[in-house]
Amino acid sequence: MHNRLLAAVGREVESPLHPLSLPEGWLERPAVRAIGGELKAYLRGEIAREKGIWGFKDPRTARLLPLWNRLFQELELSPTYFWAVRSPPAAARSMALKNPRLRKMTVAFAELLWATYNVDIYRALRDLRPQPAVIDFDSWFDNAENLVGRLTAALEIDPPSEATIAEVRVFVQARYRHQQPSCGSDAPCNRFEKIYLAIRSQPMDISAIEQFSAEFDDGYINTAIQSDGK
Repeated sequence: MHNRLLAAVGREVESPLHPLSLPEGWLERPAVRAIGGELKAYLRGEIAREKGIWGFKDPRTARLLPLWNRLFQELELSPTYFWAVRSPPAAARSMALKNPRLRKMTVAFAELLWATYNVDIYRALRDLRPQPAVIDFDSWFDNAENLVGRLTAALEIDPPSEATIAEVRVFVQARYRHQQPSCGSDAPCNRFEKIYLAIRSQPMDISAIEQFSAEFDDGYINTAIQSDGK
């Protein structure tokens, strides 16, 4: 449904227009309202079937958070948001390599998508209290136990047991870290490093994120697209 929603507003993932702002009034478009109704019914069914915590992860959600926020309000749900973030160069290389046959893109364009998604998250959730729990990808390899503790605390469930920590250690291993956070010759180094550090800092550097968000408009994005190419 996310792909259909993005197509309805002319921002398909495969399109060079994907990073641009969503059109004015997009939430009220008939196609968006229709698909939103399907999404609401799906969400209601999933919550009714799930006896414990229900959740999902999809990067496209970042572009569509205003719709999700509205659905949660209509269903009287209080979601817990986790803001998953990763070093821009590493995330960009991973995105560029993910599906090159169906979604070919340069590392530079993928890095621009990284910025788009994270700015969208900030704009949609900046007034949320408490603020979303930031989960830094590299922290899984630096201190997974601490990260699991933060996850359980945000969900207001029991702290992780020793057995749970042991299971985490099985799945979180250095050999699964396919991209390093450092810049390489195939990515513009440090273009978005400041915003990444501002997001992952404890507490978040809101003033730095706000400043970048104000500068990151369609003019900025178009200039970057023309400069980088797709």
